[in-house]
Amino acid sequence: MLQVFSFDSRMTLLRLLRGYWDDQSVVPAEQLHRYYPLRYFEREALLFNPAVNRLAALQAPLLGIRPTDRYDQIIRLFGGLKELAQQSAALEPFDRALARGGVAGLLAAALDRAPEERDRIVSHAFGALLEPHREWGAKLAAVLRVHEDGDAENTRLVDEFAAEVVDGREPIRALIGYAPDLGSALLSLLAALHGDLDDRLPYTDPLLALSGAIGGGGFGRTREALLRRIRGGVEGLTPLTRTGSGTQVKMFQSVVDRLAGFDGYLGGPAWRRRWSSAARRSGRRAASTCPSRMRCCG
Repeated sequence: MLQVFSFDSRMTLLRLLRGYWDDQSVVPAEQLHRYYPLRYFEREALLFNPAVNRLAALQAPLLGIRPTDRYDQIIRLFGGLKELAQQSAALEPFDRALARGGVAGLLAAALDRAPEERDRIVSHAFGALLEPHREWGAKLAAVLRVHEDGDAENTRLVDEFAAEVVDGREPIRALIGYAPDLGSALLSLLAALHGDLDDRLPYTDPLLALSGAIGGGGFGRTREALLRRIRGGVEGLTPLTRTGSGTQVKMFQSVVDRLAGFDGYLGGPAWRRRWSSAARRSGRRAASTCPSRMRCCG
């Protein structure tokens, strides 16, 4: 039951129900500890049952069981989750520990608790930190305020919750703010990913703060979340610019240049084929006017 509060579990729920989280302006770390929102969610028959069925169908082959058996297991897990949510008031001292002493204070307060309870305690404390903020930028800013450079455990936890906030289309739109075109938005995200975003590209203060944090090292989970959003933009059908094919080619070249590194495209070997395929698909729209005949993407 306590594994539901882990980072991997929260990210699974985030992607499975992305539209729901965007509509509610929350992330799983907030919702998993709140009894009445869980009850309301359960009553959304057109959302809850299809989501459980989808999750059961995906996970059953990995577990070597029938989808119906996995469905029953997930329903029991959800029942246990509601029971734990009714007891979440007992975790409020840890919320205060995070507010007063940062991540170090939170971890010190949790030292005498069983290791398997840690994800529940930490996610509850960060959920309480996020809950007062309804805007995505404010949520990200709240998480980054407890970041301390040079503290590996602090960076690891802040990275996880920052990734949970930014891993979605609506949060990214809110964090970029106004952008004249898709190409500029992608370059803004690439600059944040490299840690060198400045006012020459579209930005908001929270995105600028995130760029500074990433530039200090660590934040691998958040970098992966940004890469997923950048890949989605490159793979899509929206033109990079609105000013003609010549500008389109130049913008495409700029995006590809920022994706490329000394050892291949960003993200390592697992991402190289995806970037190459996405770059070629995106580039075909401008291939007829591209002076380099698409040599820019290999």
